[in-house]
Amino acid sequence: MKLQRSKLRNDTEAVSEVIGMIMLLAIFVTFYTIIQASVVPQWNKDEEANQLKVAYNDMMFLPSDIEDVALLEAPKSCTMHL
Repeated sequence: MKLQRSKLRNDTEAVSEVIGMIMLLAIFVTFYTIIQASVVPQWNKDEEANQLKVAYNDMMFLPSDIEDVALLEAPKSCTMHL
């Protein structure tokens, strides 16, 4: 049994390939993290601004819709994009 363990400890085949893959994975994860932290928020900036404008416009119409319902005493629907 000791003979087999000593063979496993001295077996150095494919170690450089494993270390190389671990280093490539670390570089990929680092690169992906940098992109997610810095570039993606810039890409989403315009979409978030447009969504904010739509929500703001919908909220601006809400008080007039409430007044119409109170004055006319008739049901009225209001579309909100939030």
